[in-house]
Amino acid sequence: MTLLPAVVPPLPTARAEVVPARLAAKVAPLFGVPWADSPFGDATWVSDFRRITLSEIARGAPLPTRSQAPALLAELGDGGTAAGWGLVNRIGVTVNSGSLPNEIPNATLNRFGPDTKAAVVLTAVNLLLEPLRRAVEDAVALLADETGKALPPALRLAGWASLIVEIFRSQPALVSAGILARAIQRPLTDVWDVPVAASADGVPLSRCEVSFPGAPVAPSRPRTLDVADATFDALRLQAAHTESGQVPERTLTETHETVVGALLTRLLDVGTLRDASHLWLAQRRPGQLAMEALLTPASIVNRFVHKALRLAGIEDASLDIGAPLPWIPSPRKLDGLGTLSRRAAALALLGVLQQVRQPAAERARDAPLACVRRLRDLVEEALPDDDPVRAVVACRADVIAVDLARADAASPHLAELSAQLDESTRRCQRLFEAGVLDRGAAAEMVAASNIQVNALRSSNARAADSGLPSPAELERRLRQRWRHWLELVEASEDMLTGERQPPGMLGYHLHNYAAFLASLDAEEDRVAAVRLFREVVIPARRRFFESSGIFDALAYSLQMATRATTALAEQAREHAGPGGLRRARDWAKDGHRFISDALGQPALRAMVAATTEASCRFALRAAPALLLAVELDATEDPQADLDRADGLIDVARTWAQCYATENNRRYARYDEIEKLECRLAELRSLPLPGPPPQPRPDAR
Repeated sequence: MTLLPAVVPPLPTARAEVVPARLAAKVAPLFGVPWADSPFGDATWVSDFRRITLSEIARGAPLPTRSQAPALLAELGDGGTAAGWGLVNRIGVTVNSGSLPNEIPNATLNRFGPDTKAAVVLTAVNLLLEPLRRAVEDAVALLADETGKALPPALRLAGWASLIVEIFRSQPALVSAGILARAIQRPLTDVWDVPVAASADGVPLSRCEVSFPGAPVAPSRPRTLDVADATFDALRLQAAHTESGQVPERTLTETHETVVGALLTRLLDVGTLRDASHLWLAQRRPGQLAMEALLTPASIVNRFVHKALRLAGIEDASLDIGAPLPWIPSPRKLDGLGTLSRRAAALALLGVLQQVRQPAAERARDAPLACVRRLRDLVEEALPDDDPVRAVVACRADVIAVDLARADAASPHLAELSAQLDESTRRCQRLFEAGVLDRGAAAEMVAASNIQVNALRSSNARAADSGLPSPAELERRLRQRWRHWLELVEASEDMLTGERQPPGMLGYHLHNYAAFLASLDAEEDRVAAVRLFREVVIPARRRFFESSGIFDALAYSLQMATRATTALAEQAREHAGPGGLRRARDWAKDGHRFISDALGQPALRAMVAATTEASCRFALRAAPALLLAVELDATEDPQADLDRADGLIDVARTWAQCYATENNRRYARYDEIEKLECRLAELRSLPLPGPPPQPRPDAR
């Protein structure tokens, strides 16, 4: 089951509504949405809107090509043809040019326009998503701050966009088809109403001319994707101009066109090198294909929101200087809403919270933590036990809560939050095994949970009084869960070694598994991590960087690769003899190359210069690689590397001091910073060679 599924409506009694309902029943299985009453049983297809024909939509199943037809017909005959039709190799085959059940006549389809295929598909998609349109409107109406005032435009956009992204993830092929159909219909349905001057009065106009008075009007000319277009106005973005005293530079129509268009175009990037998300075809049950989506909604929404504000001409600095927390309604406030609306409300609030917590909650963590826990309590009470949205929102809330709490070395809540995260992760895994939660959502939750638990294992759990499971126990759990994650995303062993490149953007997403291996103590795990980074992850993320211009993801992989090389170099250095030192120097050189590649990018330097926890974490990965390269004589310019390490350590210390001042607590990784400072001071005290001499120009 998906989080926000399309719904095939029952056949209505009103005659005018029958044709759209029949279209919806045909289009749904063709684009990956199962229909319980389908004459084809559980069969679904994942069609490409660009390639599917109008005839296939009318039949509700793919047509055989001319070359396929004789063999398929023969195979159908071997199995008996009492019904006169059948599915052979998932293709609809009929005897004697017959028809499949409930085929829609061409004359009926031709009433749709201006582009018949686009109009037919858009009509069907709108009907299939109609319950979700109502759910989005119900959810958007609940978006307010804790005083009852409307949230800033950025957060309203975030809540709304989070729902559209989740609707896309629930049925990517169907929503993509709707977006493409909308793009075709929109310009074709614009009315060109040109007045006829006196000089042309009485001149007979032909049917194809502008302003022809008897021009036929198609009975169905859809031009909107209702789940996005019809819900957008509920955000009242134009009111933001009035509230801020600005003069609207764009009309409401212009804002609608640019902002909605930007989000829908952004969704079409999913599955390409312009986006980090991974799409793949999977079989959920025999004959039932679906498009699975591994994506991080928060990152898609974040990029969209900043672009949308610029397009709408709205100045909203709330995401940069601190946004208000959303109001979390009590379960009683949702009593009058259906299940889909309750799910949508929970997902919209989660989308807002994920935008608020960074950077607004970068230091002030208690209020966001309390808000996240209230959202968790809401879904636990407002949704059934086996509801997939209840499982996902509770798990994501637990991930956020642990992330907010673990920076405090003496957090009183961390053990409780960690246990809660463990249980909510297990619940997501169980619901996937039961067929309640789809692969993409389950994989996202397992990976997000694993990242937080591994951070606890590496730092907080090492304290004697942490109350957390031991690092060894956490490692055992993580190994099991990463194995399950690899099964969820259908990654084979040869993909992990680089013998076969993972399909699509899977290589990009193997970063987190490689980072886990890099954090372990066993040499074989660290070697496997370096191989996975070098052969698979870094090449995939470099392709993404070259296509999108976004360097952050590649920077994270480079810094985590240095974690493995640094540990391997230190392990090798401990072995006596020249062989150990030689291996240590080789590993240190690898790490130095990785981190120098990252530090050479302007975008990375700007991120490090900011005083944030992200910059602190990067500094604590990068500085050890530079210091080790100096210690092992694995760098050509040790003085420059010591200066770079000095700057990174200063970034980490500045953050730790800001955190302690504003939270009155000790930063959990403070000891690491002190050890790096001592190590740097010791290297500064030693005589080190300078940079190699530059060749002198010939004197002439």
